[in-house]
This record gives sequence, C-alpha cells and structure tokens, in this order.
Amino acid sequence: MGIDLIAIESGAADFSELRITDFAEGAMIRFADVSIVLSGVSSTGLTGADFDF
Repeated sequence: MGIDLIAIESGAADFSELRITDFAEGAMIRFADVSIVLSGVSSTGLTGADFDF
C-alpha cells in the first residue's frame, strides 16, 4: 500500500507556513487563501513528511 501526500504547488513553501487545527470533522489546513479539510484526521498526526512542496 502506498503513502498519500498532499501536494502544495503554490501559496506555501514549506510545512512551517501551514496553519493546521482540529475541528469536529477532522483537520483543517490553511495557507494563503486556501483551506483544506481532512475528514477523520487529527492535526497531531500530520507532519512535514505528509506534504510535497
């Protein structure tokens, strides 16, 4: 089984530019004018290794 990555092509250059918070449905990732919701995922489980910049 493979590993999924979240590709971010513009708006953030690295993990430190992401604002990641938990809410009722999962994790909310925000940067620039973008919001991404990962349902059923905790923000504490996300690291820079989960993203491709």
